[in-house]
Amino acid sequence: MARSYRGKPDLPPGPARDLVALFGRLRAANALTVGQIAIRSRLAASHVSEVLRGWKAPSPQAAAAIAVALGGDAATALRARRLAEDLAELNRYHRARAAGAAAPGEPRHPAAAPGPAQAPPVVSLRRRLTDFHGRDLEIARITRLLRDRDEAPPVVVLYGMGGVGKTTIANEIAHRVAGEFTGARVFVDLGGQDVPADLAAVRVEAAFRQVCYAFGVPENEIPPQAALQPQFLQRLYARGPCLLVLDNVARAEHVASLLPALPGCGALVTSRSPLPALDGARRVSVRPLPGRSGVELFDALADREDGVRDPEAAARIVELADGLPLAIRIAAALASGPAMRARPLAVLVSQLAAESERLDGFEDGERGVRASFDLSYRTLPPDVAG
Repeated sequence: MARSYRGKPDLPPGPARDLVALFGRLRAANALTVGQIAIRSRLAASHVSEVLRGWKAPSPQAAAAIAVALGGDAATALRARRLAEDLAELNRYHRARAAGAAAPGEPRHPAAAPGPAQAPPVVSLRRRLTDFHGRDLEIARITRLLRDRDEAPPVVVLYGMGGVGKTTIANEIAHRVAGEFTGARVFVDLGGQDVPADLAAVRVEAAFRQVCYAFGVPENEIPPQAALQPQFLQRLYARGPCLLVLDNVARAEHVASLLPALPGCGALVTSRSPLPALDGARRVSVRPLPGRSGVELFDALADREDGVRDPEAAARIVELADGLPLAIRIAAALASGPAMRARPLAVLVSQLAAESERLDGFEDGERGVRASFDLSYRTLPPDVAG
């Protein structure tokens, strides 16, 4: 706990602020002087005074004793103890990071990895694709925005139509910046546009629990009250630089309570919408792959028996796929399958073109996946289709 230049405590969101607020509520309900609290808790009055004001971090035992002295029950004392334990862990982390930053040759970025005292990182990302291809410009821009976190945790929204590859890009970036977010890298699925409005609150609650489970929080320690959940998350994020990947977000209000508020953290959000109501976010539009990039992706994924490339047919497949990476991957899987591997790509082009014309009435913005490749998807084996 640090003092500002006016002599008042400067308490960021986290266990320090929560502990002072807890003592404040108890003191408001039980009008006791500092001296009376000191006598009841068997602590020095000066120590009690500094703890109540937020100028000093108490030990877990002292925090519980003060809570009891203020009239708190056993559950309140336990909460005070745990807040003090969280605060002690946070202070240890900051000391380790400061020591690491001061060492010669060590990185000095605010989110640089601390010394060996830091706990192992929390990681719940999706599997990294070994065949990830292209998107260099988008990744460079998003990574640059994500690293701009000197003053406030950055929030970067990747938006675009379904199947364009937003989730894959976000997951790839999260793996690439692992060395800068050494506290946690957590993937959370919000369910997307298909979640009914009356179930949105349930989905937000499920997302909150995904984060808690990733950090290893036992079920009986997850706060059920919505008002306590944002503060609880900030204490989890306080373990070190954390990156959240919030996938398939339909509305800004669904993720507002999940976003980290501590310096050194950040969030990647994927959505079909730019989420204009998400204040302070930076936005990157993810568009379909241009022709050449799409062909390169198809050629990199398609395993043809003769190894001969057909640029004209591949370009036509990419066109039928509307440049959507998901559709290109499905086409490459088909081209590599036993039924098509030894046949000319022109045969596959004819099948996909016929399917595209048959389902041309779809106008939901996803025709590259749902129409052009509907027939192809049905022919895939379960391990590829899933």
